[in-house]
Amino acid sequence: MKYHLLCEIGPDGSTQIFIRELPGCYSRSPSFDEAVAKAPLKIKEFLDWLKGHGDDIGGSDYDVETEVSEVVRGNWPVNLGDSQALFKADLRPLEREEVERCKRYIRYAREDFINLYLSAPKEAHEWKPDQSTPRHIKRIAEHIADVDFFYIERLKARKFRDWPLEFLEVSNELTLMRLSNLSGEEMNCSVSYHEPGGWTGTSEPEGWTTRKVLRRFVWHERLHTSTANKLIRSFLEKMGKGH
Repeated sequence: MKYHLLCEIGPDGSTQIFIRELPGCYSRSPSFDEAVAKAPLKIKEFLDWLKGHGDDIGGSDYDVETEVSEVVRGNWPVNLGDSQALFKADLRPLEREEVERCKRYIRYAREDFINLYLSAPKEAHEWKPDQSTPRHIKRIAEHIADVDFFYIERLKARKFRDWPLEFLEVSNELTLMRLSNLSGEEMNCSVSYHEPGGWTGTSEPEGWTTRKVLRRFVWHERLHTSTANKLIRSFLEKMGKGH
């Protein structure tokens, strides 16, 4: 089978290649030629990974042929794993089957990370070999969760009519799931300090407890519900539909 290579090249020549037919499969190297040369191996490893998760992809004797399909050159640090390229392939309409397939891949990837995290010694969760290492394992887990929301928010440009309600449902479901798994320390309302959110204009760390979080959750929702209600009433009055 022929696989098409979507190539993202940084200012230093470092290259990251995405495989069009296998969302999430990539090859990265300090040079374009090295990344292209590694691509067939990365494809075979990805297919083995899918098979390991129960995907029916045939045997292990994969017929892999590659072709450079697109090249995007950017000024971002591809060598560090950054990615900003928008390929022409990214503009193709999606079939529902493709979405379902990607959802499976997402579940496989999350399952792998969670299993890896749980298998690591607890002492390793916040360990870094040196200060040049940007994140320890615990922070990587938090980062992945943060970026989940970052990616979800990027979908808003599609302007689904009911997207705001769907987004509220998703965030509420995650919130309730988190609140159903409070630790003993959280239940005791011990104080933790965080950088201010920026709305108040203050720069001092802000103290939080679980009780304050719960209070703020309900307060924030009711505050903005009241604002939305006023907006709707103003709109209806303006349109001559007020009572």
